[in-house]
Amino acid sequence: MSDGPPMLSIVIAAYNAQSTIGDTLRSIFAEAGDDDTFEVIVVDDGSADPAALRAALAGFPAVKLLTHATNRGACAARNSAIAVSRGAVVAILDSDDVFVPGWRAIFKRIWDRVPASAHVCFSACRTPDGRYTVRNYGYEGWVTLADFMRGRYAGEYLTMFRGDYVRAKPFIESMSYENLSHLTWLQDGPYYVVPDIMRIYDDRRAGSLTNTILQRNRAQAMMQGLEQELARFSGLYEQHAPDMLAGKYLRLAVYARHAGDPRAWRFFRRGASLDAPVETLGGLIIMVAPFTSGLLVRGSKLIGLVKRHG
Repeated sequence: MSDGPPMLSIVIAAYNAQSTIGDTLRSIFAEAGDDDTFEVIVVDDGSADPAALRAALAGFPAVKLLTHATNRGACAARNSAIAVSRGAVVAILDSDDVFVPGWRAIFKRIWDRVPASAHVCFSACRTPDGRYTVRNYGYEGWVTLADFMRGRYAGEYLTMFRGDYVRAKPFIESMSYENLSHLTWLQDGPYYVVPDIMRIYDDRRAGSLTNTILQRNRAQAMMQGLEQELARFSGLYEQHAPDMLAGKYLRLAVYARHAGDPRAWRFFRRGASLDAPVETLGGLIIMVAPFTSGLLVRGSKLIGLVKRHG
C-alpha cells in the first residue's frame, strides 16, 4: 500500500464543448488537492467558437489549455495533452463526462490494487441514471488481446495509463477511433480491469457518440477507422478470434452505408455468413430499410453491429 495516490494527469479533448465542459471541470475540482495531486490539461481541438470555450474555462485557472488550429480528432488532441503531462498516471476524460463525488479516494483505491506490470487500467463507468456501461460489471482482473478482440469485457470505461508508458507510446491518430491504439497496446501486455466507478458517462445526451454514431460524418470516421483496423490487424484476428472477422465486415458495411460509401454492399457480402444468421439478417435490414436515424442506431446496437456504448 502506498501513502498516497500517484500524481494524476487528467486529459480532456474539447471540440465545441463550451456547454458541457464546465460541469466536467466542476466535478474534478470539487475534490481539492495539493498542487502535485492532479493536473488537468484541456485541448481545444479546433472549436468553431474558441472564445466561448475559453469563457467556460475562465473559472478554472489551474487548467492548462492547449489549442489546435483545426479539428484533428480526439486521438490527436489527447496526444498533444499527453506529451506535456507530468502525472505518473494519465486518465482520458471526455468533455461531457463528470467524475463521481469522492473520486480521489476511489482513484487511490484503484491504484493501490493495479499490478505493477499493468500499463493500462480500465475502470468501469455508469450512466447518470445508474446503469453500468460495461459488459460483465463486477469483474476485476486481466483483459488479454484475445478478450478484447472477442468483446468479452466490452463497454465504456475510464482509461488510465502509466504516464511514462503512454508518453512513449501515444494514441494512433485516427480521429476518434481508438481500437487501433488498443490493439497496439494490448500486444505489450494485458490490461487490468476494476469495477470501481470514477466516471459518469451520459449516453442519453443528444450529441454523444452513442447517439450520433450513424450520422454521416461519424459513420465515415468509424468506417475509416475500422478499415484501418482490418488492414493492420486481420492477421491478429485470424490468430486470436477468426470467428469475429465476419462481424467486423458487417459493421463496416453498416458504417459505409450511412457514410454514403459505394463499397457498402461489397463489405456486406464479405461479412454475410450462414454461421451468423441474426447479425447477417439484421445488417441487411438496417442497410435497406427506410427507418429514421434513431431507430437505426437502436437496431444496430440491439444486434451488435455498433457498440452499445462509446
